[in-house]
Formats: sequence, structure tokens, C-alpha cells
Amino acid sequence: MGDSVDKSGSSIVSKIAFQSFRIDTLSYYSKPLINLLMSPDMVDFQNSLLNLGNRNPILLQKSLCYITGFNMKLSYFAKDLKEEDRKEDDALITIEIGISGTFRVSKNDRLPLDVEETLVKIQTPTILFPFARAAVTSVLSSAGFPSVIMPLINVVELSRQNK
Repeated sequence: MGDSVDKSGSSIVSKIAFQSFRIDTLSYYSKPLINLLMSPDMVDFQNSLLNLGNRNPILLQKSLCYITGFNMKLSYFAKDLKEEDRKEDDALITIEIGISGTFRVSKNDRLPLDVEETLVKIQTPTILFPFARAAVTSVLSSAGFPSVIMPLINVVELSRQNK
């Protein structure tokens, strides 16, 4: 992310560095169906409906730190429901999650502001996504479902599609 070579030429120094994250919203809903309780394998965890909305980055000038994040909604459906027929109302399970992160900007040798802001908008969701992904896996496991690992996705492309 806007990397540069340090003076010795031996390592890469990032001009925008990830500092921390927080899951700031989290909701889980499972339809109260006896079949779902008795047979959790009826859920298609491989083909979910995912909506991702990026939050606008805020630059804290005094600390040279960006705060940004995204909101994500995941909907899981019955395996016997064709993908082309799936609507949000038909979801057996819905998870909504919001995540924020802080990213420090290098004080020296800063990028032009428009370049810096573009990098923050494009790259920070990619850095934060694995943390949201782990939270979803944990919620589903805690809810009594088999271990689910969300597939890797192109966060940047998904963000562009969901603008």
C-alpha cells in the first residue's frame, strides 16, 4: 500500500500502516424452523448472498490516522433453493457485521492526498476483511452449525459492484 524502499534499500516501509480494528456491529438471525434445528446441513454455506458497503474514511489530522471500515450482510439459504431464485426474504440465516479499523499515515514523505485517500479506500477493506470473516465463522460455530469458512473473495471488486 504505497510502499517505499527505506534508505538502506533492504526493506519495504509502508506509508499507510494498519494499527487496530473493532467489530462495531454484529447481528445474527436464524429462522425459527424445526427442520433447521434438526438438520443444520440443509443450509448452503458455499453459496451465500453477500453485500458489502464501504464506509467513508475519516482522516484525523492531529494523529495522522485514518478511521475506515465496512458493513457486510451475509444471507444463507436452503440447499434445495436454486441460486437464481434466492431472495433476501428466503434466507435461513442472516448475519450483519460492521468493522472499523485505524490506519496510520507516514509523517515523512507522504503521498499526495488524492493518492493517499484512494489507497485507503481500496486497500483497507482488504486488510479488514479477514477479521470480519473470522467473526462470521465464530458466530456460525457458536450458533451450532458445522465449521464454515467463507471463501476468499475479491473485496475491491465486490466494493465496486456494491457502490
